[in-house]
Amino acid sequence: MIRMADNPFDEFHETRAAKEAADKTPPIWAEAGAWDEAAIPTRPWLAPGYAMRGAVTVVSGPGSAGKSMLIVAWTAAMAMGHDCHRMRPTGHLKILTYNTEDDAHEQQRRYSATLRQFNATPADLSGRIIRVGPSSIGTLLRRDPDTDRIVFTPAMDALEALITKERPDIVVLDPLVELHDCDENDNMSLRAVMARFR
Repeated sequence: MIRMADNPFDEFHETRAAKEAADKTPPIWAEAGAWDEAAIPTRPWLAPGYAMRGAVTVVSGPGSAGKSMLIVAWTAAMAMGHDCHRMRPTGHLKILTYNTEDDAHEQQRRYSATLRQFNATPADLSGRIIRVGPSSIGTLLRRDPDTDRIVFTPAMDALEALITKERPDIVVLDPLVELHDCDENDNMSLRAVMARFR
């Protein structure tokens, strides 16, 4: 595997398990033979058209358009296995949300209001939605000014440990602009950020 020192993707702060797995995995795969179409696995949708295991879904729009409230509605619905308009989860999902804008009480207010629309209570989300927020700065990835490499912050280390412990089906990170300190107009930097989150 060729690594270029000036490429921001190549020098991610990796956990020991991820590093060991990467060392054992060949850098590419290749195939040229025929295949059995019936043996091709279906896509691992968690909510067809909306959320797929192992993929990144980006919800975008202008500021204050209601994206965060939409995510609250979707995650509540997915946790309870309910449809939310055209978003139809495949079952009761376990979701971890990391929100840098809303404290614990504001998150409870938003979910309480949403649950009323489903004729549900907070008990219906117990153990299904793990609400997480930063104790101080919420940035997860930062560019090291000395090396120009993207590195984990203590918040990302803690979040990764929580994800490893809880094994959620979906991880929601909101909002993107507060999760990193890279220039969002720099395609290479943002590509590195999204690759790491994936």
